[in-house]
Amino acid sequence: MKEIESKFNPDLKLIGRIEIILKALLMEKYEKKVLRRFLGLQERFQLLYNYDDGLIMSPINIIKCINEYINAGILISDIGYYRHHTIIFSAPETHRSFFTDSGLSSFGSGLPSAAAAKLIDKDRRVVLVCGDGGFHSGSCDLETLVRNKIHIIIVILNNSSFELIKLYQKQGKPDISNQNILNFSKVDFALIAEANGCTGVKVNSIEHLKNILENYNDDCTLVLDVPFKYSEQDTFKESF
Repeated sequence: MKEIESKFNPDLKLIGRIEIILKALLMEKYEKKVLRRFLGLQERFQLLYNYDDGLIMSPINIIKCINEYINAGILISDIGYYRHHTIIFSAPETHRSFFTDSGLSSFGSGLPSAAAAKLIDKDRRVVLVCGDGGFHSGSCDLETLVRNKIHIIIVILNNSSFELIKLYQKQGKPDISNQNILNFSKVDFALIAEANGCTGVKVNSIEHLKNILENYNDDCTLVLDVPFKYSEQDTFKESF
């Protein structure tokens, strides 16, 4: 408990019925505080965002591409190491434009979240970013999307690895890290998409990704298999 309290320091603790608390909060106006250490992080991340690396297939460049073509839509992030990138580098234009699971961190939660977002707000574009490991947890629901005509874009970051688990194992006890269960063989997610009635595309470059997103008309469930690699620019000490 002490370890939790040392990291969880709210400005105000509210205990009671959630309905009453939320209504009270909506009636109040609070001044937004920006901590000095966050300003330093913002500067660092802005440098990473603007870094010119020749448009390699990196998480940052993929998120930048999505920012350009999401068209005031909704961005959903599944759980994985790339979730750091979607939180830091996504650029939602309004509220209710970004969602990710926080706390339970369940692999595969992004797909049902994206479907729900589209059902709630049918006129907005919905883009889901997920990893290959997390997508495996619920890929069977591609058929659900097609059957119910829930048209979203699914961007699968494919590096044949449970990268987040691998990272935590290296940080904890690298000498007993079991790479055999953290890496898996190549999977063609575009073919899986087609088998379920979706439109599946294997992306081969950032320019290819831009072209696909630019010409998407929200008329189908689109699954993009995007091979990529993490680099030194993608290393974060922060965990959130």
